[in-house]
Amino acid sequence: LLFWFSHSYAAWALDHFEVILGKPEAKVNEALDITISAVDKNNEIITDYTGDVLVFSESDAQAEFPSDLAENSYSFSTANEESVKFENAVKFQATGRQDIYVYDLNDENILGIAEVDISEEEILQDLEIKILSPENWVTLWKNNITISGSTQKNHQVRIIVNNDQDH
Repeated sequence: LLFWFSHSYAAWALDHFEVILGKPEAKVNEALDITISAVDKNNEIITDYTGDVLVFSESDAQAEFPSDLAENSYSFSTANEESVKFENAVKFQATGRQDIYVYDLNDENILGIAEVDISEEEILQDLEIKILSPENWVTLWKNNITISGSTQKNHQVRIIVNNDQDH
């Protein structure tokens, strides 16, 4: 009976990651979704995986990832249930066949790989940035100003004041 219990437990153990990119082909600088699932040896999704993963591209060192993947790592929680999806998660800068690798931080032998073909035509995005406050054409005589606004998801905005990027 003890052998049977050990054997059935092993079926639920993490075997690899299933990594799915938003589509099989994209263009340079086009944002793609990444979905990651922890999977056992029977290709069943593990619904209570709580490990840490490392996400990166071996083929494109300049690939851009969102802030959700701080330092290219992510911690699964039981709230993730079956899988975690990062929308607009990666932008490749190199053309040709590119990859995404996902490794378990506790065991480098547990991994998942997804590939995508990237073509040369760059997607130039027309990003809309809305500044909500302060209002346009308002002169403020303050040393400290709070600026609030919005833009598309997973994009960063850099504000330069008097040629100084440290603000």
